[in-house]
Amino acid sequence: MTGLIAILTDKEKSKEFERGLTIQKIVKDAVPLCELRRTIGNKPVAQAIDIQLTRLVASMNLKWNLSDGQIQQIVEDLIDKFPNETVEDFILIFKKARQNEFGEIYRLDSAVIFGWVEKYLDEKYQVLESILMKEKDDIYKPVEIAPSNVDWHKKWLEEVKKINVDNSGNVIDDDYVKKYGKEDPVKVSVSAGYAYFEVRGIKIMACSQQHAEELVQRMLELGELEEDI
Repeated sequence: MTGLIAILTDKEKSKEFERGLTIQKIVKDAVPLCELRRTIGNKPVAQAIDIQLTRLVASMNLKWNLSDGQIQQIVEDLIDKFPNETVEDFILIFKKARQNEFGEIYRLDSAVIFGWVEKYLDEKYQVLESILMKEKDDIYKPVEIAPSNVDWHKKWLEEVKKINVDNSGNVIDDDYVKKYGKEDPVKVSVSAGYAYFEVRGIKIMACSQQHAEELVQRMLELGELEEDI
């Protein structure tokens, strides 16, 4: 925060800072005056706004302009009346006024400046409402979940249905044995620690009966098995 104030109290640096300033950035990142004052005190905050308003006054060729005392009083009034706005808000307000976005300027006093602030805040809160509505829409937006890759379940189930096993869970299928390089049909264990268990008429490779039942239940939930199997 003190770094920001250092920038804003330097005329040249504040010009550069002003160029990239938008309402969207202010809403997202800027610190309200009330919080800034609690952190660094009132004087640096008032000084930052004072410099920006003085810069605006100097850029105008008006018959009646603001004195230093009037500028100081207006700054104090702005801080008191708009504690939830930010230093950046006032920088952007003065920039918009300088560029005639609030209409042509014929005089400069507290009433005119407070009128600018009110117009600006209407615009700011429209932006804020738009941001909040977008965030709300994002919260309730249906989450697109990519379909899980369940092909391996189907392939596994198809392979299981093709394999013949005995009651001990040993493969006795000739084609299966030959597929894995065996010249003669022999009994082989499918996998260490695993065996085939029958669930709902299907032989499932698992490490226990309970495990087999859980696998079948999972396939039912995924729609890979019909309920009436």
